[in-house]
Amino acid sequence: MKKGLFLLFLLMFVYGLLIAEEQPSFQKGLTLANTGQYQAAIEELGKVIELEPGHTTAYLLLGICYTETGEYDKAVESLEKIKDKFPESEVLYYTLALLYEKKEKWNEAYTSWQKVIALTKNKELKEIALKHLRQVSNYLTKE
Repeated sequence: MKKGLFLLFLLMFVYGLLIAEEQPSFQKGLTLANTGQYQAAIEELGKVIELEPGHTTAYLLLGICYTETGEYDKAVESLEKIKDKFPESEVLYYTLALLYEKKEKWNEAYTSWQKVIALTKNKELKEIALKHLRQVSNYLTKE
């Protein structure tokens, strides 16, 4: 009887591990991104979002991974979905501002740089944002 319960417990434990390994996880996506495996991270985070469409941090990391792979349209799409969830995120607006510049969307870039300036307490980041803001202003006056 004890042997049967032990085997049942062992099977349930192993089954639980197998299921856990198959489940996509944000942590796995984060680890992949942190090690420069952006394409694998994108795939993992996409699965996480399929299971949890409200996982806003996964969208943020997904947008950053898309940026790193040069998929700027997808990066903007991902980050735009969560702007209302992270209204105080200087990382979000910094990333969006750079992406808008790459896409030559000067009005959006200008607005995002203004947001970075308003949000950040970091003097260096504020100086970088001001520099970009001046450059974007030049493009806006040419239009």
